[in-house]
Amino acid sequence: MYHLAIFIAFLFIFFVICMIVYIAVVRAYYWGGKDEAPKPKPAKEKKE
Repeated sequence: MYHLAIFIAFLFIFFVICMIVYIAVVRAYYWGGKDEAPKPKPAKEKKE
């Protein structure tokens, strides 16, 4: 039962994070940053 609760909590947190990222991306893409379009970030910043 304890593991099931952790699993459900993980799914809930994952869903919330996905929604926050989705909303942030949509707002940045469609509405833009202040008065100009969002500028793409350099690829070198992302390291995986």
